[in-house]
Amino acid sequence: MPFVDRLVEWAARFPDRDAVVIDAQRLSYAELAGRAARLRLPDPATAAGEQQLVALDLGSTLDFIVALTAVVGRGGIAAVLDPAWPASVRTAALEQLEPAAVLTADAAARPDDGGGSPAVLADGGPDRIFYCGFTSGTTRLPKAFVRTVGSWQRSLERSTSYFGTAAGDKVLVPGPLSASLSLYALAECLYAGATFYGQSAPDTAAALDLLADGGITQLVGVPSQLRLLAHRARDSWSTVRTIVSGGAKLGEEEAAALHRAAPRAAVHEYYGASELSFVAARLAHPGAGPHLVGRPFPGVGVRIGSPEDGAGNAGGPAAAGTIWVRSDMVCAGYLSGDDGLAFRREGEWATVGDRGWLDSDGGLHLAGRSADMIVTGGFNVYPHEVEEVLRSLGCEAVVVGLPDGPRGRCVAAVLRSDGPPPLAAGELRRLCAEELAPFKVPRRFYWAREWPQGYGGKTARPVLVRAIEAGEASVHVLG
Repeated sequence: MPFVDRLVEWAARFPDRDAVVIDAQRLSYAELAGRAARLRLPDPATAAGEQQLVALDLGSTLDFIVALTAVVGRGGIAAVLDPAWPASVRTAALEQLEPAAVLTADAAARPDDGGGSPAVLADGGPDRIFYCGFTSGTTRLPKAFVRTVGSWQRSLERSTSYFGTAAGDKVLVPGPLSASLSLYALAECLYAGATFYGQSAPDTAAALDLLADGGITQLVGVPSQLRLLAHRARDSWSTVRTIVSGGAKLGEEEAAALHRAAPRAAVHEYYGASELSFVAARLAHPGAGPHLVGRPFPGVGVRIGSPEDGAGNAGGPAAAGTIWVRSDMVCAGYLSGDDGLAFRREGEWATVGDRGWLDSDGGLHLAGRSADMIVTGGFNVYPHEVEEVLRSLGCEAVVVGLPDGPRGRCVAAVLRSDGPPPLAAGELRRLCAEELAPFKVPRRFYWAREWPQGYGGKTARPVLVRAIEAGEASVHVLG
């Protein structure tokens, strides 16, 4: 992460300030810089001068943060593996990446280098690749994208200014550090001189304790994490002044719950992608509509058009098209897993295939994520639109596509509930038909107490589909 130069500066100016706190364990800025400079690593470059890629398989731990800082600060490329991956996915990812080394908990626990001078830590030039992250693909194997130092330096400059992250802040990020959103929040903290508070495993009670009396000033997470915290809050989060939501659309009900829990906080929502970085952002407030994700982020241009010609801007939902982004914060492409269906470039413009429209005030509205799109009987259905209708009916739902013979897929909804929902499937279909075109109305309804979670706390739709197809007991048919 291109926070290393700033980390070294903070370590010199405020050596005893906490840099990271994971559960009850702490590292000051000086301790983090010192351990990263002495950690045993393979040589950062080969004899031919090529950078070495080092895979980190350490979970959300202090050792992970030390190893990340060491690899990046000493000229390597850090590939961050997700501990939640099945063994087969981990093996396949490593076979494709062929890293010079894999740092696990055992490797990180070895004593630091004892001889010689500590390594010099530095970000390096703006074109240097420093990070390999992963995002969902059309197969079970995730896509591996890479970032340059310059792309994240520009992103960090703008995001810390936009969200107001500053030296001395205490920032709680309850998501796993293998998720891009959480990892970026860590970089923001170390870049700004703030203290990052994370968790080795999800612990809602501990997070609520910190929010109530731990002096937390900023909270960052995906909507599902934020919703859980807001609905379980018993005490006001009086010190929280900023809440940042990303990774999925933030609903009005969720935003209202966050405002109640943290009455002094500005609640920000942003839209982006791992490959694109920030695209648009807004202050969440009632009445904005279910699709608005904000105005283009500083330094970003947005246009709407078809993937073929990237034509001019549309003016409303009827003319929704592919969202194209012009930005100096986008990724450098994929190392592996490129299925040709996501990140693409056309000159200075890039897209991940999401669809939306721009309103007359320049606000970007998100019609749907391309990866989630359901093709049924030749029609395209974006789950978000159906989920919003169900939410208006008081149902918390995830919409997925299930195999359906010649139709391709059928639209199905899974409601989250502690018991059988009060509305039967037939009544839900009737109510949905009043708001949706016939091909968008769910043909099947299910309910579950919890949904499977994937990258960064997002709902894992493919896992949910597999659970339905396998007839797992955790998912119930709604009659």
